[in-house]
Amino acid sequence: ALGYTDKSNWYGTDRTDSSLLLSSDSKLPCCTYSTPPVSSAFLPGDTDWQTEFLPSTLQKIGDSVDNEDGAFSECAIETIQLPIGLCFIGSSTFAHCKKLGEINLPNSIRSLGENAFSFTGLTKVDIPASVKRIESSTFYACDHLSNVSLHEGLDAIGNCAFEFCDKLHSITIPKSVSFLGVRTFRPNVVISCYAGSYALDYARENGYQIQNAAKQCKP
Repeated sequence: ALGYTDKSNWYGTDRTDSSLLLSSDSKLPCCTYSTPPVSSAFLPGDTDWQTEFLPSTLQKIGDSVDNEDGAFSECAIETIQLPIGLCFIGSSTFAHCKKLGEINLPNSIRSLGENAFSFTGLTKVDIPASVKRIESSTFYACDHLSNVSLHEGLDAIGNCAFEFCDKLHSITIPKSVSFLGVRTFRPNVVISCYAGSYALDYARENGYQIQNAAKQCKP
């Protein structure tokens, strides 16, 4: 079994073993568990580490929203299954995972750290209502990201969170959002929002095009 005790075990690896065997005393780097991983649990993968499954007891990946944890940074994964119960994804966790095109965020997620998914190959992301804050540069320079779903309950989106997402042409901002940072989106993104909302004021002040979605936004 491989005992992943520090970031260097995973950082920037293409993984050449066909599967990962976790024993009861082996843990992923920079991670917090409710209970130890199940003994002798196989996590399927292949030579390119295309798909990875994480233990169901995993609660946190990383320790900080703004210091580089980078547990999976620069790895060659294409998809990863995040367990229900995971509540925190730390800074730079999946940064520069160029092949990562798909990820499903469970409804237990509460916080996404800075640069958590920056420079990845994601094409779409549905951020659950459990997430209250998207930190700065979380999805920075995701060149293929074209569809982002945000939900009521989200309070803040940090600086440059979606900057240089060149295929993201429009986005709907929930009424609950009370803070949007500097250069959160690229300049020509069309923003749909609610009448009287903070997002409407932000869009006007920063010169974004405002879309009159049905009963949502009145410029």
